[in-house]
This record gives sequence, C-alpha cells and structure tokens, in this order.
Amino acid sequence: MSKINENRPGYKYTSFGWIPEEWDVKRLEDISEINPKRKVLLAETEVSFLAMADVSEEGKIVNQSIRNYKSVANGFTYFQDNDILVAKITPCFENGKGAIARNLKNGAGFGSTEFHVIRLRNKAIIEFIFYHTRLHSFLGRGEQNMVGSAGQKRIPKDYIETYKITLPPLPEQDRIVSILSTLDEAIFKTQQLVDLLKRRNKWMTQNLLTGRKRLPGFSNKWKIESLKNVAQNINIRNSQGLETSSLYGVTKKFGLIPMREHVKGESFKNCKIVRQNWFAYNPMRVNIGSIALWENIEEIMVSGDYVVFACNEDKLLPPYLNLVRETNLWENFMQAAGNGSVRIRIYFKELGQFNFPCPGREEQKKIIEFITMGKKELELYQQHLFLLQQQKKGLLQKLLTGEIRVKI
Repeated sequence: MSKINENRPGYKYTSFGWIPEEWDVKRLEDISEINPKRKVLLAETEVSFLAMADVSEEGKIVNQSIRNYKSVANGFTYFQDNDILVAKITPCFENGKGAIARNLKNGAGFGSTEFHVIRLRNKAIIEFIFYHTRLHSFLGRGEQNMVGSAGQKRIPKDYIETYKITLPPLPEQDRIVSILSTLDEAIFKTQQLVDLLKRRNKWMTQNLLTGRKRLPGFSNKWKIESLKNVAQNINIRNSQGLETSSLYGVTKKFGLIPMREHVKGESFKNCKIVRQNWFAYNPMRVNIGSIALWENIEEIMVSGDYVVFACNEDKLLPPYLNLVRETNLWENFMQAAGNGSVRIRIYFKELGQFNFPCPGREEQKKIIEFITMGKKELELYQQHLFLLQQQKKGLLQKLLTGEIRVKI
C-alpha cells in the first residue's frame, strides 16, 4: 500500500509528507519577503551594524556597533527589528550562522552582504520560522543547492524563497517556540557556566603552578628548577618484541594514540619503549603541542625518532609537570625555542633548559588534586551541555514537523 493510502488518523499526506491535519505546508515566500528593499533614512541617523563575526553559530547576536546611515547606505545588507538573518556563504551557512535582529539602534540595521534577510508577514511567529532555519534539513539541502566556485559558494535567494516548511496554527507555534526557547535558555546558561569554569581553571593553573597563589598549609619557598635536573632522557629500544598494536604516535589534540598503520620503512626494533608516567614527544612538533604523558599501565612504543623522558619522582611528579605544560611559562619557552617554526627540532638537551618554579612533592600533590577536581567539575557541565544540545537537536526536527505534538 502506498504512503498516500495509509490510514493515519489525525494526519494528512502532503508534498512535505505526513503532517497533522490542522497544519499547512508553505513556501517561505508565501509568508515572508526575502531580502526586502531598504528604507531610506536621514544621513546622520544612527543604525546598528553587524559583521558576520557578530553573529554566532548558536543563533545569537553577540555584538553590534553603531554607525551613521550615510556610512552604510551603500554596499551593505539592510534589515530591521524582527527580521531573520541567514548567512549565505560557505562555511557560515553550514555552521548555522544566523539570528533574529532585535534591539537595533532606531530599529534599523546594516551588515555583511553575506546575509539573506527574511521578513515575515502576519501568518507565523518569528521564532517558529527561525527555528526552521536551524533544522538539519534546511542546512543540508541548502549546502546541496549552493552556487559559485569552491570556497566562495553561496545560497541563492530562490532556495530561501521556495523552501517548504510545515506551519501549524498560531497557538501551536507559540507552544512549540516556548518549549524550544526554554531549552535554548538552559543551553545558554550552561554554556555561560562552562565558559566561567574554563576561565577559573585557567586562572588556577596559571597562579597555583607559578606560586602566585598558595594552597592553605604551605609556606615553604619554592625552588626554580631546570627540567634537566628533575627529569632524564630515556632511550630504551623495543627488545621485547612489541608489535603493531603497541605502536603509538603523539597528537596535540588527543595525546598518545595508536598508529593505524606501521611507520613505513621503520623497524619495530628501533622503536622506543614508553612506560607508565613517562613523556613522549615528536622533537619536530613539540613546540606546537605534540607531547603527551602516558598514564596507562601497559607498555607501548613510539617511533625511534621520538624523545622519551621520565621525571625523577622524588622531586617532580609527572602529573604536576603535565599541568605545568598548560602555563604561560611553558608556552613562552616553546615559542622562544621554536622561534615560530614548526620544523625546528627540540631534543631533550634543549628541553632540559626549561626553568620553572617547583614546590615540594606534598604541595605538588595537593595542587594536582585541586586542579583535577576543577577539571572534573568542568567535564560534568560539558557533558550536561552536550546532552541539552542533543535533546534540542532531536526535539527540533520532531516538533517542527508534527511528529511530536504539544498540548495547547
């Protein structure tokens, strides 16, 4: 039996698919004007100005500047309060850059020529239509309909005009918007908290690991140590017969990760062993962050070209040094050592010249515990933020298409 002949009480089959009986299918041009003509203002009238960078990928206006009408009257996109902005150029469109224009100076705004403007008539709630421009289907189909050369592709006006949306009665639109706005507010507040915790953790790391701030119970003066005095170069080759599954490489983002393929032309016998709480790094890329602490019990191996070193744990705890790498001291040392190049080699002889404030082991332990606790708290809120975002992503599609109905 074809879909059109299926029996689905309360639903009807349309060009959009199955939708609730009370809903309509409309093109955006049926309920709005796309890229409306600009309004002529007095030359000295102050208006809001939005560059593409002033609009976030989360659908918010994060900044706006004030300009005189005469300075933006030509060569910029015009919009007014309650217009919907949609980025037209790649990759801004695919990334979801767009917003509802609100609180504009004198109700008028100008901005990047890379915006499309949607101005609604009185048949829909603005936020409801804006949420449609956030759908994966809107963004995905738009990407397929882009025109222009690579790197300069844009969404044509007719894609916006002819894009079909499902349109429920106004009371149901209002209820859907209320639900999604509540989720948006939760996401926004959680994101603010995540950003705050990131700044707090960075502040703690910078201050606790340089001695500018001390934890209660500690007052002993710190030594300035050179890494060469509290760590040693390790050069143990793979005589134990470790195979491909034990071969790892270092990345800046993920640390030590398994190599998918054996390093061509390199003998496993020449690889270096890495044991728990040892560091490994690529001497050609350490200045851009390709260094990692191996925290697992099992032994692994890395390329024979890598540098492997271990801390003298009676003086320096490996997790403490790993935190030191997050400070400006380490970053400044690497910039000076690398001199801006990604091809310079920094072996342990050079790395050993790194000097840093070093407290006693007990204070190191407490600092590690304190900062680790802060990081775990951040991770919990990041997970919560991710779950909220996934919840909204799932609800957005189902609420806007009528798959899930809301009570009025």
